[in-house]
Amino acid sequence: MKLLTSFALILSSSLLFAQADTTRVQKVQTKNSLIQKQQAIKMERVQKYNTNLSVYGNYKVLKYYVLKTKTPSKETLEKIIGSTVIIENDQFSGSVIERDSIAIYETEQMTRSDYIYRVFGREIRAPEPDIPTNLNVYKTGNLECYGIVLMSDGNVALPYKGVLLILEPVK
Repeated sequence: MKLLTSFALILSSSLLFAQADTTRVQKVQTKNSLIQKQQAIKMERVQKYNTNLSVYGNYKVLKYYVLKTKTPSKETLEKIIGSTVIIENDQFSGSVIERDSIAIYETEQMTRSDYIYRVFGREIRAPEPDIPTNLNVYKTGNLECYGIVLMSDGNVALPYKGVLLILEPVK
């Protein structure tokens, strides 16, 4: 009888401790559902902007801002002013600048300081460069050209070898 009572006590106590807490339910997300949510967020972000606007076209370099210590020579930078630049869907090239490949995959709105930090790895000091505070950035797959900025006046800002080129559409 003692043996049966002991066994019953052990069994009942183990059942009490082994019962799952049904008041808390954890929702487990699969990797696929997380990827789908991220894609939906990206699409939502892209759809916020006017997709009729395009950075593709022929431009003339108006000016540049030196934002890194390693840049082309002063003579080369002076030759860049007034030169032509063509931005196509897979590359940009120019009469003075070297051809470089790009692939625009997303449009994102960001602040000027965030853009400068992401592209050039530095904080903005003073009011330089002279671009809007809020930017529409056409992000590329090129590490050297993080993103191309389309400004409201139709001008484009293009990062190139440590400088930010300001381009004006050729009409």
